[in-house]
Amino acid sequence: MPDPHSYQAVGWILVALAALCAGVNQIHSFLDRMKDKPAPADVKQHATDTFATKDQLEKVEELFQEVIRDGDERRRAIYAKMEAHKEQLSHELHAVSNKLAAVDTMNTALVQRLSSIEGKLDRAIERGAPHRGRHD
Repeated sequence: MPDPHSYQAVGWILVALAALCAGVNQIHSFLDRMKDKPAPADVKQHATDTFATKDQLEKVEELFQEVIRDGDERRRAIYAKMEAHKEQLSHELHAVSNKLAAVDTMNTALVQRLSSIEGKLDRAIERGAPHRGRHD
C-alpha cells in the first residue's frame, strides 16, 4: 500500500471514487430498467390513440376544406337569394310609391273639390238661399 501522504495515494482515492460513481450509476440504470414500464405494444397503441398520424391529419384537413367549400357555396347561394329578394322588394316599393303618389293626387283633387263646394255653399248662404231639409 502506498504512503497515505503521497500523490500516488491521492490518485488511488480518486480512481476509487470514480469507480464508486460508475457503480452507483450502473445500479441506478439497472433499477430504472426494472421499474414497471408498459410494453412497447402498449406504448405504440397509446401513441396511436393519442396522436394523429399523417394520414389522419390529411383526412381531417380534407374534411375541413370540404366544410369550408360547402360553407362558401351556401353563403353565395344565400347572397344570391338576398339579391333576388332585394330586387323584388325594390320593384314592390316602387309600385307602392307610385300608388301612394296617385292617392295623394286624388286626395288633393278631393280637397280642392270640397273647397269649391264649401265656397259655393258659403256664397249660397250669403245670398239667402233657403235651406233644404230641416226646418227650425
